[in-house]
Amino acid sequence: AATIGTSPWDERTKKQRRVVGSLTTGPAIQKLRPMLDLETFSMVSGIYNDSQNGRIGIVPHIYQKRLALNIMMMFCYGTRFESITDPLLLQILEDASTIAR
Repeated sequence: AATIGTSPWDERTKKQRRVVGSLTTGPAIQKLRPMLDLETFSMVSGIYNDSQNGRIGIVPHIYQKRLALNIMMMFCYGTRFESITDPLLLQILEDASTIAR
């Protein structure tokens, strides 16, 4: 079976690349700007607040992962995770980590 890295450049792959290319143009990114602003603000404010205004050290990876997942979720499904403690968010990230290993 072919993997992502070895799959042939069939019509489906070419179509997917065209779609991704059309969604990453300057005008397309401008249309996504409100969503990107919301997620960036959510990440930075979450880190700031949860670190008690920078007084305690925290590991920011969960915030970065939530940002990436939320962008995909908003883009595809119109929903997002508000909290880094959401059980579904944590399960999705755990499953993704397991698959990546």
